[in-house]
This record gives sequence, C-alpha cells and structure tokens, in this order.
Amino acid sequence: MIDSKSNSHPEMGYISAIKGSLIKVKGFENFVRLHDLVKIVKYNIVGEIIQIYSDHVVVQCYENTNNLKLRESVVYLKEPLSMELAPGLLSNVFDGIQRPLEIVFKEIKGKGFLERGFEIKPLSRTKKWKFIPKKKVNDIIKAGDILGITPETSLIEHKIIAPPQANGKITYIAEAGEYTITDEIYRLKRDGNEVSYPMLQKWPITQNRPYKKKDIPTEPLITGIRVIDLLFPIGKGGTVAVPGGFGTGKCVLADTPIILSNGEIREIKDIYDFYKSKEKKSNLVKEEESLIEIKEKLEVISFNKVKLKNGNATHIYRGKTNKYIKIKTRSGRTVELTPIHKLHIFDGQNIVEKSALDLKIGEYIAVPRKINIEGKEIFFDINHMDDSLRIADEEALIKIKILIRTLKKSHKLKDLAESINIPYNVFLSYWQGTNKPTLKFLKKLVQFSKTSMIDVKLLKAERQSQPFRFPKKLNKEIAEWLGLFVADGHIKGKYGGVYLYNTSYQILNRFKDLTQIAFDLTTEYGQDSDERTPYMCIRNTAFIKFLHMLGIPEENKTYEIKVPQCILKSPEILLIQFLNGYFAGDGWFSKYTVGFSTASKNLHIGLSYLFSRLGILYRVSKKKNSYYIELEGKRSIQLASLLKSSDIFVYDKLLPLFDYLKKNGKHFNGLDIVPIDIKLITKIKNQGRDAQGHNIFRKYEGIRLDNYIKRNQIPSISMLERLYAVINKYKPNIEQKTINTIKKILDISKNIYFDRIKEIKVIDKETEVYDLTVEDYHNFIGGKQPVLLHNTVIQQSLAKWCNADVIVFIGCGERGNEIADVLKQFAEIIDPKSGRSLLERIVLIANTSNMPVSAREASIFSGVTIAEYYRDMGYDVAVLADSTSRWAESLREISGLLEEMPAEEGYPAYLPSKLSSFYERAGNITALGRDERGEDLKGSLTIIGSVSPPAGDFSEPVTATTKRFVQAFWALDASLAYSKHYPAINWLNSYSNYPDYISDWWYERDIDWPEIDIDWFECRKDFNQILSKENELSNITQLIGEENLPEEQQLIMFIARLIRNGFLIQNAFDDIDNYTDSKKVMGQAKIIILLYQKALELLNEGVIIEDIMDLEIINEILRIGSTIKNDEFEKITQLKNKLLERLELMKSLIGSRRKK
Repeated sequence: MIDSKSNSHPEMGYISAIKGSLIKVKGFENFVRLHDLVKIVKYNIVGEIIQIYSDHVVVQCYENTNNLKLRESVVYLKEPLSMELAPGLLSNVFDGIQRPLEIVFKEIKGKGFLERGFEIKPLSRTKKWKFIPKKKVNDIIKAGDILGITPETSLIEHKIIAPPQANGKITYIAEAGEYTITDEIYRLKRDGNEVSYPMLQKWPITQNRPYKKKDIPTEPLITGIRVIDLLFPIGKGGTVAVPGGFGTGKCVLADTPIILSNGEIREIKDIYDFYKSKEKKSNLVKEEESLIEIKEKLEVISFNKVKLKNGNATHIYRGKTNKYIKIKTRSGRTVELTPIHKLHIFDGQNIVEKSALDLKIGEYIAVPRKINIEGKEIFFDINHMDDSLRIADEEALIKIKILIRTLKKSHKLKDLAESINIPYNVFLSYWQGTNKPTLKFLKKLVQFSKTSMIDVKLLKAERQSQPFRFPKKLNKEIAEWLGLFVADGHIKGKYGGVYLYNTSYQILNRFKDLTQIAFDLTTEYGQDSDERTPYMCIRNTAFIKFLHMLGIPEENKTYEIKVPQCILKSPEILLIQFLNGYFAGDGWFSKYTVGFSTASKNLHIGLSYLFSRLGILYRVSKKKNSYYIELEGKRSIQLASLLKSSDIFVYDKLLPLFDYLKKNGKHFNGLDIVPIDIKLITKIKNQGRDAQGHNIFRKYEGIRLDNYIKRNQIPSISMLERLYAVINKYKPNIEQKTINTIKKILDISKNIYFDRIKEIKVIDKETEVYDLTVEDYHNFIGGKQPVLLHNTVIQQSLAKWCNADVIVFIGCGERGNEIADVLKQFAEIIDPKSGRSLLERIVLIANTSNMPVSAREASIFSGVTIAEYYRDMGYDVAVLADSTSRWAESLREISGLLEEMPAEEGYPAYLPSKLSSFYERAGNITALGRDERGEDLKGSLTIIGSVSPPAGDFSEPVTATTKRFVQAFWALDASLAYSKHYPAINWLNSYSNYPDYISDWWYERDIDWPEIDIDWFECRKDFNQILSKENELSNITQLIGEENLPEEQQLIMFIARLIRNGFLIQNAFDDIDNYTDSKKVMGQAKIIILLYQKALELLNEGVIIEDIMDLEIINEILRIGSTIKNDEFEKITQLKNKLLERLELMKSLIGSRRKK
C-alpha cells in the first residue's frame, strides 16, 4: 500500500536522469534507505529506491515515465512499499501495489483507462466490520495473539492479531459491535507507554513476517488430483513449480483472416508485421516469440455471448507450436488453431467455450449469422496514385499556375525549382504550359507552399494517351464495374489494356456503359476468332495504375485477385452492386441453388465475408483447383430479394433466379437449424396443453413435436420461432424458465447460427501461430470463413479443491485476456465445501504484461505478504503464482536498464537470490501468537509457482534455477495435452521430495484390504516402477511389437496403460471425477496393484495373458473415477471382490491354462 500523504515534513529531491521506468534523483541521497518510496510530485508517480550512490539514488517507478522532465520535484516518503492488512482483503482484486481494481474501475468509468498517478486506499475506510472480542482488559498480549474475530466472509473468520512488534497489557478493548478498520479496537500498555491499535496493520513486502519456528511439513496439501496426491504430493507449507511452454497458447495460424470493424479483412500475420515495424522494441520471450502492444486503435468484432459488438485489440502475440488442429464443419468452413484455443459451442441451451482439442464431431460451433458493419463512403485519395501520372484537367492546371504565381512574388522561379528538387527546365515547361505537370510535382509544390491539395479530376500517362476521370468516391457504377471485372476481367501486358471477356453481349455492352459513366473512358469491342470469346478492351495506362491502387494484382490475377478493400469497407448497398456484377460474370443458378466459383482463395474468403455481412448463410467447398460458395433454397431467395429490392441493372442471368423468387412453395432451408436440447422440447410438449389437456402445438398449429423428440430431427430457426409464437398466443402453463431459455436462444440466433463439426484433424507440424488480445470479450471474428475465435485448469482445480483455507492468486505478467479469463472463471466457481462463491476465500493480485515491469516485480511479494498474514492467524494458505517466468523477465528488463552485467540469457546474476527470497517464505510454521485458549497458532504457506519455459525447455535459466529451491516439480507436457491426457503432468519428468515426511498421514488413513498388504508409500513406489519399465520397454515394442515381448513384460505394458487411462487421466469437468478424496485414491491404486500381483501369479500358473486382458471387469476398473462417488467406497470394495472372483474362476476353468 502506498500512502503518499503520511509525511508532513518531507525531504525533497529532483530528477537528474530518466531511463525507461528508472530515474536518477539527487538531493536526499545522504539519508534515504534502500526500498523506501519516493513520489514525483507533479504526476503523483510513486517509485522505490533500488540503488544508493554518493551523489544520487536510482528509483524504479511503478507507473510509466512518459513525458517526465529533468529537475521535476521528488519527495521522499520515508517508508517502504507495504501491504494494508485488515478485513476486506478476501474477494478483492488488487494490482501489484495494492490498488483495489474493482473500486478503481468504478472511479475511472467513462474515461476508459487508469490515469497515471491515480491514488486510492487499498481497503475501505468507511465500511464497518462486526468485531467480537476474545480478550479482556488486563490480559497480557504478545505479538501475534488473537484479540478478536471478524466474520470477513461466510467462509473465513478474520482473526484480529497483534502486530509482530506489539505486546503489553490490555488497557482498553472495544465491545462487540461494528467498526471501521481505522477505529481504535484496543490499547496496550508497556513500560508506562500506552499504544492504540486499530484492526488495520501494515507490513513491508520485502520483509518476511516473523514466526516462532518452522516445522517439517507432515500433512499433505490434498488437491483431489490423483496423479499429484499419489505420485507427486506436496506438503502443507511446501513449494512446487509447474512448468508449461509459452508456445502452447490460444493461437491461430499465420494466414488466418481477421475482419476489422470497418469491414477490412487482413491476415493476422500482416497485422503483426505492421505493428512490429512500428515498434522500436517488442517484448521478446525468445527469438521466435514476441508480444507487441497495439498503441493505435484497432477494432475487431467480438461476441458478448448474445450479440456481436466492436472490441478493441490491445496486443498481438507471435509464437510457435508443434501441432495444430484443423476443423471442418457441415457448411464447409475450415478453421486452423492451436489445440487449446477455445471456440464457442452451442450445448443445446447456452453458448459455452471449449478448447479445440476437446471438440467432438457432431458438436455445433457458433458462427456469425450477420456481421453488422455500417460501412462508410469511400473516397479515393489521389495521393496514393502513381507519382509519374500527369494532370490533364484545365481547372487543376489553372490552379497550379495561380499557386506558382503567388509563390513567384517571394521566390525566384529558379530558387523555387531548386527548393522542390525539380530541374529548372522541367519547372519552366510546367509553368509555361508546354508540358503537363506530374502528380509528383504537384505534391512537392503543395508541400512547399503549405496549402491544401488541389483537386485533380483528369489523369493521363506519358505520350499522347487518353486521360481518364479520377473518381472522387466509390459509387454504385464503380462497384458494379468492379464486380464484372473481378469475375471476368484481365490486365494484359504493360501497355496492353484492361479486358473483359464474356459471351453475353448484354454484359459486354453494360461494361462499356459503366466504363463511360464512371471513368469517362471509351472501350473497344474485339474477338480474335470465331472460336475465341468476345471482349471489351480499355487501353489506358493511367487507368491501369488506378486499378493497381485498388489492389488489383499486376499479374497472376486468376489466383491472386481479392475483393477490393474499398468494397469490403463500403455500405451494404454497394456490396449488393458488386455482387450483382460478380454474379453476372461468374455466378450461376440451378434449380434452387445460387453458386459462385473462383480459382482465387483470397477472393473466395472475401466473398464469404460479404455474404456474412449481408446475413446470407452459405456452403463452401473446394473441388480440384476451384473454390465454391453455394446458397441453397431460402438463401437463394434471400439473395434474390436483396437484388430485386435494390436499384440494380437486371442482367438476363438474374431472370431465372427472380422467377424462383415468385414461386410460393416451401424453399429448402437445410443450413439454418437450431440443435436445441431435446429436454427443452420434451418440456414444451408435456406442459404445452390447453384446459382440455390437448397438445396446443399439434391441435392448433399442426406441429408434431415427436419429430424432434423421437426421430432426432433438428428444428429450423423458423420452426423455433413458430413454437415461441404459439406459446405467446395460447399461454399454456409452461414454466417461465423454459420460455426464457427459448427466447434467449432466439435472441442469440439473430446474430449466430450453429454449424455442425464434420471433421477434426490433428496436424503434426511446427508452425508460427498468432493471437490477438481483445478487451472486454476476449474473442474476435476471423477464419477463412467467419468463425468466433477465442482469445489453467490445474490452477482452477487446485484453488477449488485443495484443502487450504485461503488462496492468494497472483497473475504476474500474464496477458490481459488471460487475467480476465482467470477473474471471470474464479467468480463463477462454487466452493464445493460450502456452496458459496470460491472468491470468498481468495485474494487476487492482477498484474498484466502491459503494466510497468516494476509493479510486476512487486506483485509477487505483495501476494506472499498477504498470504503470510493469514498464515499467522493459523490458516493453511496456498499461493498460486502465474507466471514466475514473466516476473523474472521484469527483473531482466530492470537489470538491462541499470546496465548490469547480465548472466545466462540476459537474466541478472541475482536471479537465484530473488527466486530464493520468494520460495523461502513458504513453510509450515508455529506462529508468534496464541489463540483465545492460549495455545500456539499453527499455520502453513504453500507456494505453487508456474513457470513458462519457451518451447518447453526445462534447462532454461528460470526453470533450472527454480528447481533448486522447490521440493516438488509438476512437469506439464504439451504432447500429453495434445493426446487429451489431462492433467498433462509427465510422470517421468516430475518429482516430489515430500513422501517421506507425509507418509504417516497417509498410513493413518490407509484402507484395510487383507488381500493386499501395501500402504500409500508402497503403492506410489509400485506405480512409478511400472511406469518406468513401460518407458524402457516402449523402444523395444516399436521394433518388435508388443505381442512379441515375454508375457511378464506384456503384463507390465497392460498395467501401465491401465494406470495411465484409469488413474492418471482425470476429467476436471466431470461431476464425479473432478475430485478424488484420499480414500478413493487408495482404493483405485490398490485395485490396480492387486490385479497386477494376481495376474503375475496366474501367468506362473499357466493362464495366457490374452485371457487376463480380455476380462470384462477391466472396463469397470477403468471407469471407477467417473462412475463411483467418493462417498460410495463400498462399491470399490465390491469391485475388488468381484475381480478376485473372476481371477479365481479363470484359474479353475478348463482351457484357461496353457497346454504344456
């Protein structure tokens, strides 16, 4: 906490140098202390003294130093950065210097950003808390003793403890009642001095809070995650590192198109390259990875769970992945993304997010139905035209002469020519009118004179070429002309001309008329022979350069042509004109289908987005070398209605489509379905009855709901609308919750439709991947056809299930969307023990990667200081720090600014001591204080730090150094995640040093099965041995095949698979499998070891391995995790007895023995 008003007589200094977030200050170097705070008075920026020299101090500022000036006044605050410790910490979200973000966001509402120097108290001074005293006057108090309690949340009692420096006799203690954290609660007297204390106390973040002694961890932190609790446990008060690579994030491939809010379509790699070229320095993770802040406004289109809205992109990331997933849908859409990138899925009632790796064929992804972009008038800028073109209209030439005449009054013509770098003879020819001036000349002249650009209407090339009229803005004639040209046009040679080929004289003549109207150019009709296609030709070099300015490729047009950006950014009325022209050239209509085909992938993508902007659903496909878009039934009618109602030229090709529009029959509507949950339809049917008990849907409207309930038909959007209309009309006694759900689905369907996943492929290939950070909604529309793209389960599971009383989550340097996801997800998680929100026992520290590095560095110690405070109350506290790698990067950046000698990979030489000072604050301790009964308070602080090694390299400095200070290591493995093995903890690379200390705790909770005499410690030892042997044998099996191994080794391979699939894999989202208590862990482990031991005996008796592996009961053992609840342990015992019976029966059956 920073209280810059605490000093009434401050010592002053001034800024003598500025370097990034570091400043040098002179004026108080002789009496300051290391780690104390200073404040830049004018901007209210606070910083920490990190170096002291004889003539200056070095300060790292907690906010950006842009626009600071030398000699700005600096005040010395005489205190280090300290945390405010009192009721109100739980359920709160702070930044790294303890500003309460929820209150901050309310304060800055309407401004949209956090102003630099914004100052606010971390904890409320006005909120009153119920205080219940536990001591009385004349009681003797020592440091850390409990004086009273405050119900901070429904889950946690906040114990008011004496600060570490406090002791003496109570002379006053407040009565039970409500008080603020600054009200006097008690007074202590010692040696004649009386000191008053409120609930609030402060503690410097860089100092460890004292305790009596540190004890060996003898009780495990139970997580409910089997692989951790059995194989790699952690003791309460222990330390563990959880590494997982940067390059496995929620990313898409480089060529993924993104639609911006202005209608423009750009590949995500192009967006990255554009902003990287403007950055002096990007936040490099490693050479192949970087994160760039987007400082200019870049708006994309996002989905807020109901409708599409504009969202602001703040950062763009580039990295690499070894695998990606390719998804194809029923409509032909394809999307390529990393395995953990999330897509929006419709589950029958709601839109939910799901990682690509967890998607299944048959699920429905949410796809934009209509992308609402208003579009703006598009004005053509002559400054983007080729500079060598000449100005040909008299009005502009007169204005140029007037401008030169004005300049001539103060400049000689020769000096003027020299000033704008034009040869004097050329300048004279322009002035005298013997030569037409170039655009280059005009731009230089205007720039020199500091006047506005002269409007130019006619342009021409060199020689005696025909001028063309440069259009001021995009209009309907140009949009239609572009549609015709994109379909059938070509540019031939440097001076050859612009050609449109078509067998329809109507289309050729229309092209001729449009050329005249839009550009004031003439066309020539031609046909090289009777066998060749007729054409219209425009021979004008200046016009060709205009087409190049619009993005028409100079060569290879057939494969490289795109929908021009001017069309993409224009209003819908011009999109329709373009499509009219394009349909006339390359479109077709047959029976009930409108189709378009092209050899250009980019044009195919652009057309897809045009139809999505118009709200027309379509199918896409690729056949040989052509890309197709098809509109069927109602979608053909939709296009026909749009064209018919617009002011368009009616081509003969449109007439059959308009005839189809006139027909009154039912039109095919195969795409637009709503895969609504059958339970909802069943409820509607059962409850939708009139007073006589008749089904209102069938009786009054002839709707047979059994088609959807019994015959697996899926209702169309129009059918769902009919059902909702019937409900509103007849008002049956259907529960309101069901009606609201139907309405919500209809509301969503106005903007979204549901596309069935048809194919999922995992592609093993190293590929560059990219991601956009989008404010508020954390997703964006992109893909080769529009799809909603998103922008750690273990941490959530630990927070939810581990048997710690208090959780402190530190988001240190994660990207903004990742932190937002964490906050949102924690807010939605219910504490399973109490049924209350998990936030009631959580403190969140959120410092994103775009915040100043000094604040990021402080956040780790801010979080652990708060955790120590709750530990001293006698609570078990767990700190989840994500990610210590990005925290270490902040150290590297500050060290670079200080110009210190770097160690490995640029990290400072003191990285080990910094990491050590963090992890050493963990521990199982006896606190200084006593409870109300006079007994010692005992608490623990467990630190779980995630590490993000680039490309999963555990030998990089941060991971390697961290391993020196932690006693457990849970190695997350991308290959396990890709193979859907969760939690993805690699059992070969992970370790724990705690089993010897906590084995007695497990021994006391062992299960007594007389058939197998092993305890927890021996179980984990057997599991590790079997998994290690499997790894050793895997290389041999690749050569000779598993079936050729000796049967004892085949059994090891079989049991190892059983351990992996039936024990190590655990579904965090399954109501039964998400948490496994200690008794069930032992039951699952022992039944597998029992099977192994008995199977070995059977092999020695002569039973063949195939008979053992074919036992039906094996499948029941595999499913224990998801089928047997924690409180149903007797079912595991029954399964164990059943297994023994089957094995005994196998032993006795004739024919089960090997013939000798």
